[in-house]
Amino acid sequence: MRHHGFQDGSQLHGGCIAFTEEVRKHELGSRFIGKSFGFDEHIGERIIPDVISCCYSCGETCDIDVNCVYDPCHRLFVQCQGGIHSLKGCCCKECKEAQILQKRLEQSASLEV
Repeated sequence: MRHHGFQDGSQLHGGCIAFTEEVRKHELGSRFIGKSFGFDEHIGERIIPDVISCCYSCGETCDIDVNCVYDPCHRLFVQCQGGIHSLKGCCCKECKEAQILQKRLEQSASLEV
């Protein structure tokens, strides 16, 4: 950040979530556009209503951060509700098919025991 001329690269006091709460509490305007990504259970926090991202699967405007449910992939990406439903929580058709096959193999193995 310093190479862009910033002298103070300190963190927001209380983090992004606290910043969002202050903006809402005091009805402040924000120059931040979009959703603030968090590395905790919040994943993301919308600060203002503008949505600037789009679905990885179909390109529809959305800002839902998800992880592919197929564990070997586990890609973190943005997906709309339609994509979440049609791909069963996976990021692509290939992961969806692999997830289905993995579940069938696990069920088959449990029946053999």
